[in-house]
Amino acid sequence: MPIFDHIIRKRLLLICIVLLIPMVTTSCITMRSLFGGEIEVKVTVDEKANVNSATRFDILLVYDETLLATVSELTAKDWFDKKYQISRDYPGDSGFNVWNWEWSPGQEIKGLTLPLRSKALACIVFADYNTPGTHRLKINPHYNILVELGEREFNATSEE
Repeated sequence: MPIFDHIIRKRLLLICIVLLIPMVTTSCITMRSLFGGEIEVKVTVDEKANVNSATRFDILLVYDETLLATVSELTAKDWFDKKYQISRDYPGDSGFNVWNWEWSPGQEIKGLTLPLRSKALACIVFADYNTPGTHRLKINPHYNILVELGEREFNATSEE
């Protein structure tokens, strides 16, 4: 019996390894969601972005469900008006991390990397545009981010 048990254990271990390798090697989302990591942010800024005006841009990685419900409903204008108080309500990195930039039309942006803690619930991005709209997007926090600032609106997507 001991030899039989040993063979079965080896086969089970081999099956587990065979099943886990593709999941780990092909899915950064699994690794990043479990252990954190880094997110690359690629940004392009149109020559006429924000109707030829500088654009404030914030990326939030949200870890708190209550905060996520709150910021998911804010317009960019509301976010930029309230972010100081929200950061006081969630001190340190207790509920979210935020990164802020201001980009000029046509500006070239290189090499942005953000640290990601495990169990991020969402990535919320805000762009302070001079045109009507919410100018807020919610994207998957476990993938790299592609941002395109256009003349009247912006787009941000998650990419593998």
